[in-house]
Amino acid sequence: MASVQASARLLHLIQSQRVTAVIYVAAKLGIAELLRDGSRPLGELVEATGANKQALRRLLTALSTIGICTVAEERYALTELGACLDGAATQSLKNWTIFEGQFLTESWTGLLDSIMTGKTAAQLLDHENSFDLMARDPEMVSIFNAAMTEGTRLAIPDILGAYDFGAFAHLMDVGGGSGELVCAIAGQHPHIRGAMRTGNRR
Repeated sequence: MASVQASARLLHLIQSQRVTAVIYVAAKLGIAELLRDGSRPLGELVEATGANKQALRRLLTALSTIGICTVAEERYALTELGACLDGAATQSLKNWTIFEGQFLTESWTGLLDSIMTGKTAAQLLDHENSFDLMARDPEMVSIFNAAMTEGTRLAIPDILGAYDFGAFAHLMDVGGGSGELVCAIAGQHPHIRGAMRTGNRR
């Protein structure tokens, strides 16, 4: 028999898509950039974003609830967590957030059809794969590339700590996007000659 605790846990999981949506909108509005230099009142944020005042207040309340910002005396400030939405941050996840909220979320809404047919979301729309589907939108391709760079940058410390690349003289990163990983490895091991090759999906 299901317990109250189990039901509450399941409800939290079910509603998690709302958290993604709230963070996505914050990224699109540039909330982190607007708050990077310190707290600001709601009126300034409304003017800077062009958003509806009451709707933006509700969004900021949601953001404060999940730890993206704080509010005190009608002024909003960025938390350490929220700073990761700043596109200029070293460990920024702004583009990953936009990619998740603008592209992946839409793809996942067709999961039931994918399970029933065995086809991916792209195939259901008569495209060979997700890359072909994404290629229809140049802006999304740019966001995808930036998101992959952000994800790689986040993983680099663990990769460098898990494997000793020092034994190699040459290293090629196939499908490595902007070369973030191979550059980091070569930076730690200056004797390595790094190269990059764009992957071929076909």
